[in-house]
Amino acid sequence: MALSLSWLRRLKFKKQIDDQIREQTAEAAVHASNALIDTDALLRLKELDEGKSELIQQVTELFYTNTYTEIKQMETSANRQELFEVREIAHRMRSSALSLGAKAMADICSHIEKHFEDWDEAHRNRSLKELENCFILSMNELRRVTKELSL
Repeated sequence: MALSLSWLRRLKFKKQIDDQIREQTAEAAVHASNALIDTDALLRLKELDEGKSELIQQVTELFYTNTYTEIKQMETSANRQELFEVREIAHRMRSSALSLGAKAMADICSHIEKHFEDWDEAHRNRSLKELENCFILSMNELRRVTKELSL
């Protein structure tokens, strides 16, 4: 009987540890999501659409299409040393990102807008790659969050 009681205690302890790990993982996922997407911005868009999800879906897809094109334009402009053009595109993208709550992406765009001309070519290339990666993550998270919130 003592062995089975000891075994049950270990099993209960293991379950507690597993539950804590799951909670921490869930908290980390929520924190990562919050860092990428401001769900309040999406909820404000939903209110503008009187609770429907059509506007958010249209804006999200338009954001995807335009932003993808603009990132490619930024890369081309950077290669041609058209640094003012890169800043202008970053400014537009920042506004678009903020309208959908893509905070991390808006932050990167703001940083590019302010400092792109001061950086060397390697730093410029890294920042554009970072923007592109953040765009992909943000789009995945936008789609997940809008689905989760039934937007």
